[in-house]
Amino acid sequence: MGVWKDRAEERLEHLAETIPDGVVFFDLNGRIQFINSEAEKIFGIERSKIIGRAYSDPGWKTTTLDGKPFPKEKHPFVQVMQTGNPVYGVEHVHERPDGTRVIISANAAPFHDKAGAIAGVVLSLTDITKRKTTEKLLRESEERYRYLVELSPDGIIVRSKGKLAYVNTAAVKLLGAEKPEDLIGKPMLEFVHPDYVEMVKERLKQIKEGKPVGLVEEKLIRLDGQEIDVETSSVPIIYQDKPATLSVFRDITERKKAAEEIRESRRQVLSVLGSITDGLFAVDAEWRLTYVNQKAARLVERKREQLLYRNLWEVFPEAVPLAFYRELNRAVRENVPVTFEEFYPPPLNKWFKVYGYPYKNGLSIYFQDITERKKVEEEHEQLVKQLERERQHAEELTRVIKRDQDILQKSLLTMPENIPGVDFGYLYRPAAEAARVGGDFYDLFKLGDGRIGIVIGDVSSKGLEAATLSSLVKNIIRAYACGEGSAASVMARADAAVRNIPVSEIFVTVFFGILDAGSGILTYCSAGHPPGILKRKTTKTSLLITSSPVIGAFASLNYIEDETKLEKGDVLILYTNGVTEARCDSEFFGEERFVKFIMDLKTLKARELPQVIFNEIMRCASERLADDVVLLTVSLEDE
Repeated sequence: MGVWKDRAEERLEHLAETIPDGVVFFDLNGRIQFINSEAEKIFGIERSKIIGRAYSDPGWKTTTLDGKPFPKEKHPFVQVMQTGNPVYGVEHVHERPDGTRVIISANAAPFHDKAGAIAGVVLSLTDITKRKTTEKLLRESEERYRYLVELSPDGIIVRSKGKLAYVNTAAVKLLGAEKPEDLIGKPMLEFVHPDYVEMVKERLKQIKEGKPVGLVEEKLIRLDGQEIDVETSSVPIIYQDKPATLSVFRDITERKKAAEEIRESRRQVLSVLGSITDGLFAVDAEWRLTYVNQKAARLVERKREQLLYRNLWEVFPEAVPLAFYRELNRAVRENVPVTFEEFYPPPLNKWFKVYGYPYKNGLSIYFQDITERKKVEEEHEQLVKQLERERQHAEELTRVIKRDQDILQKSLLTMPENIPGVDFGYLYRPAAEAARVGGDFYDLFKLGDGRIGIVIGDVSSKGLEAATLSSLVKNIIRAYACGEGSAASVMARADAAVRNIPVSEIFVTVFFGILDAGSGILTYCSAGHPPGILKRKTTKTSLLITSSPVIGAFASLNYIEDETKLEKGDVLILYTNGVTEARCDSEFFGEERFVKFIMDLKTLKARELPQVIFNEIMRCASERLADDVVLLTVSLEDE
């Protein structure tokens, strides 16, 4: 028997050494009688230092997974001894002498003597450190992906067996719900617009075949009944161990509205091009006519279908030896706009003014019939002479400017002492860092029959040239206004006159109004100038805006006018952009701030108002001006 026992123990020890788990034998007193090599590795302690050590030895550094002291009553040895039954999966942390920590899962069971009494406890130890680390990383990864899905601005849903199994926050919002529970379990087809149901079903068939579906557009119906356009893509997935469909969609309702607005805008542009007073051809790189408006067809005495998609020079061979061919080819070759006048011989027998504007792979050609203008040019000789006198006057004025710029500026801003029927105020303040002579001007003058001309303007430059032009424009407007004509016609004639003056790349913004002091009717035209402000006695404030081009920059554009009525106590406030562009820290004084200041003012006389406004500008701008400030205020005189 003794020999057999020795051999049995040897076989048992050999078996313990070959298994991959750590093995520890405790006697009834809880002292270690045997450990295998794997347990030795797990503990990081030599066997000789472990044999005989009790489970409760204070040298063991054992904690729970969250770092708290491991309760002795939870030790596998104690649990087996108390219950007589095996225990499984007792997880704890052991700190080795070198400071490394290992997570252990322990199984324990009693072993018995021949009489059936407990003779000791055997422990099976498994190092689960790597598994626990992997599980932690997996949980963190899942957490990150869950955050990404939940924080995605796109709606993300999972459909399983045709019903919603998961929805992220964006999907809840897009489908008009308050919480995911309002959607989970509902058939997805309930949210699909009837016009798109068949298309969606077809896509679901593809997904069942394992094929992803790329971006497509469809229309959904939210819980509140609102229809939204979405862009969606779907892929087949496995969700909770079952086949499912993951779909990502975003609301493109606003984008589709914007696209429709662009298409509508294009239709409007084509409508405008079709109705403009100039003829318009568009040609491609091969000189094929790709667009012809109705005006152009009438001017060249052809039908549009006779012109479209034909070569320009084949349709108009008489133009080839003339400036038409030479200048338009130059526009394309040098990529520069061109303007010229040329006579087209029979069969048209007309003079044309032509504008050529190159663009990518083509050219826009605007043209006007100026035959009548050529015939009556002699009638304009007087106007040319008048302009020459004005030019001579301007040259004289330039000499005066060189002698005394301050005197010149005052002469440009001379105002009458009084005009019957109206109360008015005005103010001019130059900016310290701007030129001493600027292009800002104003004027107030009688026109007869109780009518009064009101002018304020700003030349797009500084210095002598700007001052010269401002004087010229002011005198031209006054001259034309004294004749018969509306505010818009005066501005149009002034524009034509200024464009005949050789002043390079300078234009003028002007507000011109005709006030009937008897009726209070104000007819006005604003040529690119900041809108006038009408402060009503009732505290209501309105802006006087007409969309007319600046003077001296563009040919053949229309000037339009509007009218309003001044009541007793109303004040008309006119100004140049030096007011709204005054710098208040990092912002402009601005139109919005200006209008609010005017609205908040108590009733003031027109003559007092410019100084009050200027004081506010200087307060806001910390006593610094970047541009000249000009103000003109007009009201009906109290009886």
